[in-house]
Amino acid sequence: EEDPLSGLTSYLYVSNKRIVGVLLVKRIQRAYQVIVPTQHAKTNDKTINIKHCESESSTSFSISRSLKPSRALLGIHQIWVHSSHRNKGIASKLVTAARDHLIFGMMISLEIIAFSS
Repeated sequence: EEDPLSGLTSYLYVSNKRIVGVLLVKRIQRAYQVIVPTQHAKTNDKTINIKHCESESSTSFSISRSLKPSRALLGIHQIWVHSSHRNKGIASKLVTAARDHLIFGMMISLEIIAFSS
C-alpha cells in the first residue's frame, strides 16, 4: 500500500511566525486537459456528449478529460491560503517558489504545470 503523500514536496508561507499558506507539489511527467462542459464538445473530429443535469436547487455538469496526455513536470496537489491573508499574492509566490526550486537549476515554465490529485 503506497503512502498518498509519497513524493510530495511542501512549501510553506510564514507570516508573523504563523503558517498562512501551504503548497503541496509533485513531479509528474504528463497531464490531461480538462474539457470544458458544454452541450457538445468537439475534439479531433469526434463529438463528445457531456451530461448536463439541472434541478431546482443546483446545476451540475459531468466533466471529461482529453484522451491525449500533454507534457507536464509540476503537479499542484493542494494549495491553501488562510482566509485573512488571501488576495495578497501568497499563492502565486508559493507556486513561483516551487517552479524555481523543485528541479535544481531549472525554472519550470507555466505551460508545463498542472493540477494533480
